[in-house]
Formats: sequence, structure tokens, C-alpha cells
Amino acid sequence: MQKNPDAAFNLILWIFGGLAGLMLLTALLSAGSAIAQISRERSASGLVIKMVIRPVYDPNDHDRLLNEFHYPVVRFSADDGKRRDVQLAEGSDPPSFAVGDEVTVRYDPQKPLEARIDSFDSNAVKWILPAITGVLGLAFGGAVFAVNKLISAA
Repeated sequence: MQKNPDAAFNLILWIFGGLAGLMLLTALLSAGSAIAQISRERSASGLVIKMVIRPVYDPNDHDRLLNEFHYPVVRFSADDGKRRDVQLAEGSDPPSFAVGDEVTVRYDPQKPLEARIDSFDSNAVKWILPAITGVLGLAFGGAVFAVNKLISAA
């Protein structure tokens, strides 16, 4: 017994359409989360007081150093008046900052120890998931739309 090729093709289009919808929903939800997080943040002046260097070793040869990432430790005073020293989660090689650099710190008053330096890199990280899933969702949705147009024109 032979299956209907149109049914299989339609199923594939429905799957791709569903993936497009799921990706666009993920993009919207993650963008909303990023906007909410940014809207809760406060700014404060900070000072890089130390650089923590974390080595990265070859997993197959633990004596072979592959790289060193530099993580700034920033001192700032939050709205509550408490001075905090926070090692930031974003490291870089080469180092993006040096001891003594004055920076603007962004932090959530409820979680001041999760502060970040207000920079292009730290702002861009918040938009990676919405951008990737949004572009893929539009591409999948556009492909499904184009194939449906071609089929209906034929």
C-alpha cells in the first residue's frame, strides 16, 4: 500500500510551521524577560579593583594551558548604601578592563551580587537568545509560506 505523498509533504510543512511558531514564541518570551530584567536594573559608579585570572587547560592534557580568561572584580555602592565587591561572570581574553578602570555597573537591587558592567558586550548577551530564535522562526515561517505559495500557484 502506497502512502499519499501530499499527506507526508503537508505533515512536514505543519512540523516546520510548528517549529517556526515555537521559535517565535521563545523569541518573544526571552525578549520580554530581557526587557523586564533591564527595567529592574539600577546604575552605579564602580571601580575595577582586581582581575581574577582563570586558566583553561586542555581536557586531554591537564598540563597544557590553552588560554587564560580575565574576570574583573568591581567595587560599587548600591542604592542601599552598602559597598560591594563583585567578581563579574563575564571573562575575556584579552582583558576588557584593567585595575583602576572606572565603570558603570548595572545591578538588580534584589540581587546586587549578580551585577554586570554596562558595556556593549554585556548588553548584547541579553539579546542573543531572542535574536537567534527570532531569526530562525522567521526563516522557518518564511520557508513554509514560500512553499505554500509555490504549491498553490502550481
